[in-house]
Amino acid sequence: MWTEAQQAAIDIKKGSILVSAAAGSGKTAVLVERIIKKITDSKNPIDVDSLLVMTFTRAAAASMKEKIYNALLKEMEKHENNSKEFKRLKEQSILLSSAKIMTTDSFCLSILKENIDKLDIDPAFSVADESEISLLRADTMEELLESEYELGSEDFIELSDAFANTKGDKSISEFIEKLYRFAISKPWPEEWLNSLNEKGDEWQQYIFKEIIRSIDSILSDIEEIIEICNEDEGPVQYLDNVLEEQSSIGNIKNAKDIFELSEKLNNVSFGRLKSVKGGNEELKEKAKGLRDSYKKAISKLSEEYCFDKKRLLEEEEKEKPKIRAIVDLTKKYIALFNEKKRDKNIVDFSDIEHMALRILLDENKNPTEIAKRYRKEFSEIYIDEYQDSNYLQEAIVEAIEKNNVFMVGDVKQSIYGFRQASPGLFMDKYKRFTHFEKADFDDETQKKVILSKNFRSRSNVLSCANVIFKKIMKENTGGIEYDDDAALYLGADFKEGKEYISEIMLTQTSDIEDDTNAIELEARAIAKRIKELKVELKVGDGRDLRYSDIVILVRNNIGESIAKVLNDENIPAYAENNKGYFKTFEVRKILAILAAIDNPYSDVDLTAFLNSNLVGITDLELANIVSAYRKSKNIEKSEKIRMMDAILYEGSESNIELETREKIKNALEFLNRYRKKSAYMNIAALLQDIYNETDFLNLIAAMPGGQVRRANLMLLINKAKTFSNSGYSGLYNFIRYIAKLKDFDNDFGEASILSENDDIVRIMTIHKSKGLEFPVCFLACAHKKFNKTDLRQGMVIDTDFGLGVQYVDSKNNIKDSSIKQNVIKHKLNVDLMGEELRVLYVALTRAMEKMIISGSCNDAEKELEKMKESPSFLDIRTCNSYLDMILLGRDNVHFDIKTYDYNMLLKEEVETQKEVRDLNKVFEEPSTNEYDDLKNRLEYSYPYAENIDLKTKFSVSEIKRMSQSEEFEVKENKKPTINAGNASERGNAYHKLMQKIHYENIDKFSSREDFVREEISLLNNHVYRELINPLDIVKFLDSKLGADFIKYNDSLKRENQFIMGIPAKEAGMGESDETILIQGIIDAYIEKDDNIILVDYKTDNVRDAESLIKRYKTQLMLYKKSLEMSTGKTVNDIFIYSFALGKEIKI
Repeated sequence: MWTEAQQAAIDIKKGSILVSAAAGSGKTAVLVERIIKKITDSKNPIDVDSLLVMTFTRAAAASMKEKIYNALLKEMEKHENNSKEFKRLKEQSILLSSAKIMTTDSFCLSILKENIDKLDIDPAFSVADESEISLLRADTMEELLESEYELGSEDFIELSDAFANTKGDKSISEFIEKLYRFAISKPWPEEWLNSLNEKGDEWQQYIFKEIIRSIDSILSDIEEIIEICNEDEGPVQYLDNVLEEQSSIGNIKNAKDIFELSEKLNNVSFGRLKSVKGGNEELKEKAKGLRDSYKKAISKLSEEYCFDKKRLLEEEEKEKPKIRAIVDLTKKYIALFNEKKRDKNIVDFSDIEHMALRILLDENKNPTEIAKRYRKEFSEIYIDEYQDSNYLQEAIVEAIEKNNVFMVGDVKQSIYGFRQASPGLFMDKYKRFTHFEKADFDDETQKKVILSKNFRSRSNVLSCANVIFKKIMKENTGGIEYDDDAALYLGADFKEGKEYISEIMLTQTSDIEDDTNAIELEARAIAKRIKELKVELKVGDGRDLRYSDIVILVRNNIGESIAKVLNDENIPAYAENNKGYFKTFEVRKILAILAAIDNPYSDVDLTAFLNSNLVGITDLELANIVSAYRKSKNIEKSEKIRMMDAILYEGSESNIELETREKIKNALEFLNRYRKKSAYMNIAALLQDIYNETDFLNLIAAMPGGQVRRANLMLLINKAKTFSNSGYSGLYNFIRYIAKLKDFDNDFGEASILSENDDIVRIMTIHKSKGLEFPVCFLACAHKKFNKTDLRQGMVIDTDFGLGVQYVDSKNNIKDSSIKQNVIKHKLNVDLMGEELRVLYVALTRAMEKMIISGSCNDAEKELEKMKESPSFLDIRTCNSYLDMILLGRDNVHFDIKTYDYNMLLKEEVETQKEVRDLNKVFEEPSTNEYDDLKNRLEYSYPYAENIDLKTKFSVSEIKRMSQSEEFEVKENKKPTINAGNASERGNAYHKLMQKIHYENIDKFSSREDFVREEISLLNNHVYRELINPLDIVKFLDSKLGADFIKYNDSLKRENQFIMGIPAKEAGMGESDETILIQGIIDAYIEKDDNIILVDYKTDNVRDAESLIKRYKTQLMLYKKSLEMSTGKTVNDIFIYSFALGKEIKI
């Protein structure tokens, strides 16, 4: 029944054991069997309550207890005739209820309760709800920053400058929060925080090794180029350059330290390749491509890790005050937060774990007598999902263990880095522990057992995972080498068939710029495939495929968009979502009503209430009320009024319809009644009373998706009860409580009404799917880019290397990444790639019968070319999506490739919509008054909605895009001459040169081409230098515009940033008069007396001037307005200079 490895995990008697259990390898069954065997051992049986079993979730703990109980019942059946053994097993089943089979948090809480006298804490403490903790953290942060601004210390002001951006205080508060989360995952938070001020040069040693590893990879590429050059018809003329470059790049490896390495790196130069006539074009392009790749790699290394001792010391001196300031702020934040929790006599889960550790270890970090007592109490300690443990939890276990820990997990499924899980703990033991085959089961040796047989999936599913991860999961990226030990092996019997082969679906969406539309089109392709599978696929023992057999996995919360398309295609689907509750129609409505009750003078909330289904005042009636009030009081249209004043003013009654006056009367009575009730009723009761009086629940339930909407409203009552239980009261505080939850991103998903028996396609995040299995599994939107926001922050944090701070020179207005910051960003990117590889592994191992990977792309043929026989770690680290990783690792044997064309899917969508319209006509019934009333009451639209959704700040590029989105444009089906990435880089290169070019030096050169080449050589970016065609610049200089630039060089302004405030309607954004901020950068302008020449450079690959005018006129008109406002002069001439067309274009 058991494999050799499984039996070993069950039988090993002594020493700590690490079980590396691959996906679907039966780890839970093994764990339960080992426990049962320990309990029923004929020679040395143990009691179940002498075991400590720690699980990751409460559900896992409950499931574990149930499985142990069922196993005990089976054992009791076997021993019905043995009264002594039967009695003992019966006792064990009773002891099971009090056995410590629980989460780590629950175990730590039991330590606190059993030893409460050892801590300075009120025994009546309670464990706070996460929402309450979020609110308290927000209050703490607000109070802390206010206090710091009042004190105005030099370190804090400097820190504020370093974080200065459009997010204001939020950047500092977010980073303090991040540092806080890092700290509390450590056994001794303050000690770890203090160490950030004293971090050594480990980061320098790390990047030294990383650069050497990169050089090895580059040298491998060079060897490949040499082989290509030596092939028949190969570009042998390239060899001289390549061999010279091989020598200088190889010499970098001889560097003794990072400074010498940096010097050697900067000395690498690349000459122009000799021209090759004839020969094999494919070989030439392949050689050039490899060379371009390593040239970019060398350039990037040189720019980001240029170690100059003087610069390094200067950076370190400048970053010390900022590091000291952020560390001190975080310590103050922790102290203030703890004080607030003590005042309320509450604790959070982190407190519980830290207090448990303080009970178990003394001030010298030695085990206490209590810890020694627990050591005696527990005959064995079991840890499930060990790969997700952190250093704090590890310290707690180390305090009570005696080389008797059974750890089970899979480092390839460690996907909780955002919770500070430390997969390195697992890997450390994986490398140190002895393989069970080489160990004695009865000695104290620490042993490891590898469970690699998968009992969940068909061979096609396993081959899909193995092929991909053997190529892309490496120890220096994913944390573990996907070798023979890590691979998955078939453990179950399936009837094989061609229809079960894994698939890659590529939906071509080249004509779609909007991501939402691309997702919807991909969802339509998935719907098409599901319909096909329903016909062609059998599962299990040969039965037909059901919708409930199918799961669609997504990386983040985009499931609703997919579910909507599937439902439109008559495929029942439901998306589990852990966000979006506060954005639902019904929740927004009821919260607006509560806000109007609390403060009727809030115009937005009062207007929403009056216009809602509860009152029924229409847009026209609202307009008449406002108009009548203005007329009666002689108020100008430009003067703002309050809605409450308008509806209360009796002098305008004669101008308002009787029916409207009756609605106003009812609304005011409602508000007054509930304002009085809110003074003495708790919020949950107040909500229930509103629901009952207005029949709000039934009205909402009559809408599409009514069951979920009704459940959402009832969930709000539960939230109100949580609010009251937290010690808060009052309507004002509840509204503030909800607002804080939204501000703190503490949203949650809609109420779930799904049952396990519903025949419906489930859509869930990959994280939610962990531990689950499904016959058919889609991984959707695999093209979505990884979230690298953290890598773009002004300050970055790493557990090992500490803080990396942006270099800021306030005097010279310079901000730049510091060397250490670049190194930490590099490591964070490596860690991110590792985490995403592991998330992908979880996704690709959920399927039992068939795995389908779906993504969108512009050009399927081009995407499929990304496959490599042996991708280097550099290839893997530059992946930006799961699709990149999958295409890099796939082969042509284990995957069926399907492509779906945008136009075909769009045509099918139009046909589907026509069928729906035709059906609607068939079943159309005359509207009844009751239906009309319900429809009118529910379909409220706030008359000033465009102002609510209007952002306050836009870039000129955003406005350009919005103005273009309203136009219909037929695009030519032609291949661009350069890809999107190069196009962007090329544009940046030309703009950078035009910003820097020294027109005053032009006469010092014998030719304009020589002048241009010299200016290009002065750019400090290798890539930019290669992307600029000197003749393009010469052509500009020979133009009339170029002549003006040379002539009026003294009055030429370049890269001029601006911010201006204008009414939204002047920016082409609706009819709103709301002021918005526009920001942008003007390429160049010349002041000539009282007028201005405005110039914008474009590198767009276009065929005619009209395309550019149409594309950029809106943008340039805003530039014109900005210049005229800031200078007081008139912009008489506006030009686009097109480098693609080689001419100036007057607007």
